[in-house]
This record gives sequence, structure tokens and C-alpha cells, in this order.
Amino acid sequence: MGREEKKQLTKERILHEARDLFFTKGYEATTTEEVAKKADIGIGTLFNYFESKAELLVEVFAEEFVDDMDVMDYKITESDHEREVSDLVYHYIYRRVERYTHFSKTLFRDMMGIAVHAFQSKPEILKKFVGLDFMLVDELIVFMNHLKDEEMLCQSFDSNQAAEIIYSSLGFEFLMYLYQEELTMEDFLSGIRRKIEFILGEKATIR
Repeated sequence: MGREEKKQLTKERILHEARDLFFTKGYEATTTEEVAKKADIGIGTLFNYFESKAELLVEVFAEEFVDDMDVMDYKITESDHEREVSDLVYHYIYRRVERYTHFSKTLFRDMMGIAVHAFQSKPEILKKFVGLDFMLVDELIVFMNHLKDEEMLCQSFDSNQAAEIIYSSLGFEFLMYLYQEELTMEDFLSGIRRKIEFILGEKATIR
């Protein structure tokens, strides 16, 4: 095994162990020493790959998102033709966010605050996150164009505009959920569903 392959495997091991610790103990309770011990490396080696615990958290979330993108593959079935298009789009998005619905608000808030600081000190991290946003929007465009091919959406339906609006709505509902203590994850998901139903109204669908 070459040197670059070993470095990549070490990085992946660090991210894997950090992910488990962040998601079980929380960001504040996790130390870089614990991550290094779990990954069977020295603390100095860990900092050769990641400059701080904050950068490690941001990278963990980014890797989770990309991994989800790689496994998403939704085929339209015969029974799907009997369902509302808004329901199909909602469940398509739900599959994207499902694994995150078990995370605490505290962990999300930590990630948001840390990400803002990281963006200021390392602009390349911001570029990576913006790239992930574009990937999600592009994926949604492809899915809705597939619905057009299946004649479940009107041919005049603008998938690009709809995807951008749905993504913006998702961001709005997420921020509302994060910073309004009384809102639950169910409220967050219900808000997304209502907005998708509004965007994909009768004029967009074929029935």
C-alpha cells in the first residue's frame, strides 16, 4: 500500500471515529484526544489532518452528506403513479434528511456556529458547503425532471425554479426549528411537507 493510500485510510478512520463520538456524546463532550485514541493514532497525527476539533466536525457533516448523495437512487414504480407528486417529492427529500432527524438541536447549533467561524478562517470550507448545496438542488432537479418524463408533472413545469424554492423553504424551516425551542422535528418535517404541497399545486401536476 502506497503512502497516499495510507494517508487516505487514516483520514477516513479519524472521520469515522469522530462521527461516532460527536453523534453519541455531543460536540462539547468529545475531545480530540478521544478521537485520536479511538483512531489508534497520536494526537499530533490527528492535527496533521485537521487543524481543530471544529474543522473535524464540519468535515464529518460534509462527508455524511456526500455519502448520502452516493447511495440515493429513487426509481418511480407503478404504484407511485397513484400517489400525489408532492408526496413523492417530500419522501424523496425525507430520505435525504432522515439520518439527521435523530440529532439534537444542540449538535446542529454547534455545527452552525463552528461552520461560520471556519468559513471565515478557511474559505475553502465554505466553497465545499456551497458545492454540497448545489449538489442537492441539482439532484432534486433531476428527480422532478424524471417525474416530467413519467408525465406526472406538466411539461411546462420549471424544475429548476421549483428545486431552488423547495431548497430555500427547507433552509427556512430548519432555522425555525433550530432557534424556536418549542418546535419539534415533527414540526420541521410538517412545515416542509406543507410548502412542497403549496409549490407543487394543481397547476403543476397532471391528474
